[in-house]
Amino acid sequence: TLDSAVSVALANRQEKARMHRLYNIIDSATEGIVSVDQNGIIMTINSRARQILNLGNSDITDSDYRKHLPWGLFHLVLDTQAPIVDRLERINDLLYIFNYSPVLLENNVVGCISTFQEASKIMRSENEVRRSLTKGLVSKYTIDDLIWSCSSMGKIIDTIKKFAPTDCTVFITGETGTGKEIIAHGIHNLSKRKNNAFVSINCAALPEQLLESELFGYEGGAFTGSKKTGKPGLFEMAHKGTILLDEISATSLKVQSLMLRVLQEREIMRIGGDRLIPVDVRVIANSNKDLSTEIIKQSFREDLFFRINVLQIHIPPLRERRDDIAVLMDHFIKSLSHQYKLEPIVIPIPFMHKLFEYEWPGNVRQLINFVEQMVLLCQSQFSVEIFEDHFERLRAYSPAHSNLNTEPQSENIGHQAEQTDGVIDDFRHEIRKKTKEHEAYLIRSALEKTNHNKCKAATLLGISRTTLYKKMDRLKL
Repeated sequence: TLDSAVSVALANRQEKARMHRLYNIIDSATEGIVSVDQNGIIMTINSRARQILNLGNSDITDSDYRKHLPWGLFHLVLDTQAPIVDRLERINDLLYIFNYSPVLLENNVVGCISTFQEASKIMRSENEVRRSLTKGLVSKYTIDDLIWSCSSMGKIIDTIKKFAPTDCTVFITGETGTGKEIIAHGIHNLSKRKNNAFVSINCAALPEQLLESELFGYEGGAFTGSKKTGKPGLFEMAHKGTILLDEISATSLKVQSLMLRVLQEREIMRIGGDRLIPVDVRVIANSNKDLSTEIIKQSFREDLFFRINVLQIHIPPLRERRDDIAVLMDHFIKSLSHQYKLEPIVIPIPFMHKLFEYEWPGNVRQLINFVEQMVLLCQSQFSVEIFEDHFERLRAYSPAHSNLNTEPQSENIGHQAEQTDGVIDDFRHEIRKKTKEHEAYLIRSALEKTNHNKCKAATLLGISRTTLYKKMDRLKL
């Protein structure tokens, strides 16, 4: 009937319109697309694929793919029904990445689709994605944020300026609170990577499994509680930039082995993943522990130590650069007073002498805390009572680090002072004895670990071979 004919014609028109839309979608894709049927006969090829394969206007549909794509892997997918991903092929001196997927109908393979695009374009896109992920991951400090006046720090600044332009791994040592993180930020800001991400992680703050997932990322469903979409790790996010491994000595041996792979191969594998991801990242590590001792205790990998100890910077504690105390106090009093909208306090010279003589076991960080308390409690007017109270708290915090002679002694307690001096002399003698014993133990252990190779033992101990010989002679080893 006429109605039936109209319905058929309308259905055909709708089908043609649907196929036309589908073809336009395929043809507008930026990737090359080729599809074949179960016999390997080309059914579809889009404009981008024609351009990549230099086919011009030639119509290759209804022909065997082997005539035009002899390196194609359609037959493998048709035989195995398994997809093939990230296959590299060279076409006209350019590298392309091919993916093949089977087309299934009721569990039977009825064809195969291949998509492909230039590898360099994928890399550019990946870099854009990484840059968008790392927005906000920037360094906060520069070398100018270091406050110093002593010559030893001046030499360290000169060393930093020599190390920064390179891509070499830097290992920063020093006690807690000496400014290791500021120096790491400063190195990044002086390097050619300064416009890219700066990523920092405190290795001591996280348990092993969480630290591993933070550093290396994970695929969706890799473990209970993981995101379905997965998550890139910090090494990925630091691509083209810098990563700071704060307190690397706190990492487990398992995490250390994974770090070693990154440093050696410059690639990572996410937890639960099955592919390697290349990373271009500069590594800066720091530690407040002696890694030579940790290696002897077998809690730190020797091969990882040699990988991170390429360029070393040691930050001396504040008690070894007392000339910096005055400029640090002045700077922090002014900056904290400005922050809290108060007039800067002036600490009289006799009280400054006490601060010069104190050992500062917490270094600059401890000094900042002391200054902040003084600024807030004194309220623009120096108070002897407040100072004495907080200075006593400093000394009580760590008497082992405090200078036992910070308090002035009067003539009326001369006898007591003589007794105290005797105790101090005995104490110092005992300390020197224990120090020599510990030093001898470390040297013997390093020699045993290196089969008595003195050059390697010196490197393991972080000293020169000449220094090692002198120490062995002094200790009669």
